[in-house]
Amino acid sequence: MGNVRPAWHVNEEQTLEFGELDAEIREKERGKQPAKLVTGNDNGWCDKWVVMSVPDARDLVNGTTAYAPLPGSNPTQYVQKNAAAQLLERIAQANKDVLSKLFISRQHSQLASVFHPNMSLLELATTGSQQAELAWPAFQALWSELTVTKPAEAAEGFKPFALRPPVLITIDGISHWMQDTKYSNAEYEPIHAHDLTFVNHFLSLASSPAISMPNGGLVLYATSTSNNPAIHTFDLGIKQLSARCSGVNPTSSGFPLPGPYEKLDARRKDWGL
Repeated sequence: MGNVRPAWHVNEEQTLEFGELDAEIREKERGKQPAKLVTGNDNGWCDKWVVMSVPDARDLVNGTTAYAPLPGSNPTQYVQKNAAAQLLERIAQANKDVLSKLFISRQHSQLASVFHPNMSLLELATTGSQQAELAWPAFQALWSELTVTKPAEAAEGFKPFALRPPVLITIDGISHWMQDTKYSNAEYEPIHAHDLTFVNHFLSLASSPAISMPNGGLVLYATSTSNNPAIHTFDLGIKQLSARCSGVNPTSSGFPLPGPYEKLDARRKDWGL
């Protein structure tokens, strides 16, 4: 069994935001993605959405990929260039038909060495996947292009602007992003998962999906009982969200609260918990 937490924004005259759904689901097989994530990916591709998938959240926090401080970030954030390149490769392969028909609509100064005004979003993603040093700025540029609602004011020389499709994001093993990682900072202290640029980006989407995804979209976060770390702060947050969805008043005696001597993770991302 597992839990799926969706953040949904439908851009049809009004916005629907579902803060939390604590739903029990069945995994297709042990060690594979929960069925709802697989179904979500399939539906996204069929509906010509742009689909981004993180099949195992552990891969970003288990100390197996290169990382470096993001220049100018305060507090310090850390970029994982190889992980960014791999994600862009998956995005390019999974969304080739959609991205090949969409084109950049504005300048992206961090990509000046490879930029040209007729670049498709597929070429943008592919370029980032092939040049790890450009992977993070390429992802930022891709995300900004997918979330614009109109062309830039000074857009001469660019291809005609086309409306962007909704974005579907699925992440399996989200609980691994609620604790310290296997990475260390310059002082040899563990880096919290929320200080990784990708983790921070994907978690921030749930806080305000209508703003983060103005063209519509769906974010599915999933946990499972296999290889799932016990993180009390996160587990309590899930229970509280489930209680709210069931109509339990936060001031009532039936609302889940921490014990008087329980220490919660001060770095817990506040995405509605």
